[in-house]
Amino acid sequence: MKKYLFMAAAAAMVSVFCACDNEKGNGGGGITPPVIEKDYPTLEAVEGSFVIAVKFEGEVCNEIVFPGSYNLEEGSTDWSTVVDDKMLRMEPVGTINDKEWDGWYKVVVPMEGDTLQGKPVQLKNDGTFDWLYQTGDSASWTIKAGAVSIKAGYSGESDLTFTDKSTPVCLISAKWKDGASPCNVQEGTITFNATAPEGLLDEDAIYVVGDFNGWNLEGTPMTKQPDGTWTAEATGTVSGGYKYVLNASWDYEELAAIEEGADCANAINNRTLSSTIVNDTIENFRDRTATRCEE
Repeated sequence: MKKYLFMAAAAAMVSVFCACDNEKGNGGGGITPPVIEKDYPTLEAVEGSFVIAVKFEGEVCNEIVFPGSYNLEEGSTDWSTVVDDKMLRMEPVGTINDKEWDGWYKVVVPMEGDTLQGKPVQLKNDGTFDWLYQTGDSASWTIKAGAVSIKAGYSGESDLTFTDKSTPVCLISAKWKDGASPCNVQEGTITFNATAPEGLLDEDAIYVVGDFNGWNLEGTPMTKQPDGTWTAEATGTVSGGYKYVLNASWDYEELAAIEEGADCANAINNRTLSSTIVNDTIENFRDRTATRCEE
């Protein structure tokens, strides 16, 4: 008897559940799951092309281009040989399905191969191309959709590799390299003041090198002052990265402080130029005051 009472109660519960569904207009088909709105645009794939969309959280005031392996000089793997007149522009994504995707830009890159290397770069105020305004380090990216690998680049930058044409890639870029942007560029005379590490030879000379002088090793020599500090003046753009080198040679590049318990020093990322008056302390120079780690 108890068995039949249990079966009857269960049947009644099922009947009530179905009735509730029917009252909601679901036709007995169950509960409709909520629609989750994507925070990135849905783009259509283009046959034979990589489709890439990027949202820039760093300031944008000029055109954005996408240099890459598709527009290097023929037969070259040197990224300094990108061909300007073949460089693709990134265009605003605009409106998709009645939604405006502010801050999102896209580019369609036709290629025969299955791998594309490239990254966004914001043009200078005069419309010319310069790696100074490329996107930031690997930690500044967020992948929302698609197949892309992001690795740390040479110094404070990132290298992006795309490997699937069938699915558009959507990314978020948090910043430009070294925080540099052409939007508030200041041109002028820059004064560098630096305290050098102990252990330099009398014939040693310190140079400043960076985006402000086109990374010309011999372009900005420093002068040693009576109090032992070093100083130099240069005219250029007050933005981008810079470093100190000894004797105008990367063989004597600037290194970080030696960490406790270590017997070597690590290389440092580029310093960031953001003022016309700079005061720095140089911890070490490679092969003069410290050995570089992981050589």
